[in-house]
Amino acid sequence: MRRSLLSYLTGLTILLLLPASSLLAQTSTLSPYSRFGVGDLLFSGTSFQKGMGGVSIGMQSENHLNFNNPASYSNDTLTILEFGVDAEYLKLSQEGRTSKLKNSNLNSFALGFPLIKHKMGMSFGFIPYAGTGYEVRTSAVLDSVTKYNAQYSGTGGFTRYFIGTGLNLGKHFAAGLNASYLFGTTDNTRRVEYTTTNMINNKYVDELTLSSFYFEFGLNWKYDTGNKYRNKIKYVVGLTGAPAQSINAKRSELWENYTTRGSILEYIKDTVLYTSDVRGDVVLPARIGLGFSISSDDKWVVGGDFNYQDWSSYKSYGQQDSLKNSYRISLGTQLTPDSKSFTYFKRVSYRFGAYFGQTYLNLNNTKILDFGLSTGVSFPMRKSNQSMISFAFEAGQRGTTDNKLLKEQYLRLSIGLTFNEAWFKKQKFD
Repeated sequence: MRRSLLSYLTGLTILLLLPASSLLAQTSTLSPYSRFGVGDLLFSGTSFQKGMGGVSIGMQSENHLNFNNPASYSNDTLTILEFGVDAEYLKLSQEGRTSKLKNSNLNSFALGFPLIKHKMGMSFGFIPYAGTGYEVRTSAVLDSVTKYNAQYSGTGGFTRYFIGTGLNLGKHFAAGLNASYLFGTTDNTRRVEYTTTNMINNKYVDELTLSSFYFEFGLNWKYDTGNKYRNKIKYVVGLTGAPAQSINAKRSELWENYTTRGSILEYIKDTVLYTSDVRGDVVLPARIGLGFSISSDDKWVVGGDFNYQDWSSYKSYGQQDSLKNSYRISLGTQLTPDSKSFTYFKRVSYRFGAYFGQTYLNLNNTKILDFGLSTGVSFPMRKSNQSMISFAFEAGQRGTTDNKLLKEQYLRLSIGLTFNEAWFKKQKFD
């Protein structure tokens, strides 16, 4: 029965991978900061990792997939199906005004399994890359009679289908590669409408579609103390990165002048600009990450990550943007009282973490920082193989109200399901 359950879920995974573009075409963010660059960069990790502040680069676990370092696939000994959903509560503040928003979306869906036990593994699925979802309204007075209202809105995002493999290179080293197909579309619209009927309104729509392959690598060094001490201690150092890569793009632009009658009907006066599916490329900059973990016999683990990306070299259709280099520091820990105990709550895992980073935005000469705390818990669904349901809770802040900017205070809940089975074993009969 256990085997048939995961077999059924594996088939469901493959079916869901086919329409993944529609599944992840949900609004994955509600942040006005997603208006810039490629949008709001989304953490491509599981609830397990989010509960530890996003620590993942130096993490190795036989019970979880680690998309962020493909070298970790070499450690997989079980067939693992993993997926999760996110829910977010967002409070926006600017110059004494506040707004509260809610959102939820599917965050990942993947399957991993060993090709050669303790030697080589593989994983495939889809994960989000960046999202765009905002609506900002402003108004201004030109003179004693004329006033205009401006609306800025955006939707869409980019998703990655990925397939990756990891290989042990001797006793202490492992290497891995993720090959992804990055795709998706964003629409950014700017609309200006005047309150007097003798003025012409205007609307500008910019649609960008990306569709190209994207590659990233991972390395691991690991060492354990064996039976030298009462509890075996394992040390892992991970390195991940991706070179700067040119992504195929298509861009359409539309700029129209119009008048309105009532509050709905638009009457086009003239089209100032129209281009459709103009081919070009978007250069995603190089990135690198370094992480570590120290663990003891599935009882506890501590780890940390440092990620850096050179966004100053980002280009879209040959034009540089005013983006800045970004970084993020994450620290986290996990405690499991006794993973082999017959007492249920001793097999529950508890997680805590913190993170701090600088985004690629620098607005009004002000750096946009992002920081927060996280906690999480995993409940085993049965003792064998540690299939589980995981929860992670994050509370953080991005941005500031200084210099007329926007402060985001957020609460995020992530729920992940992990199904593990020992496939490819010979059956034993009494």
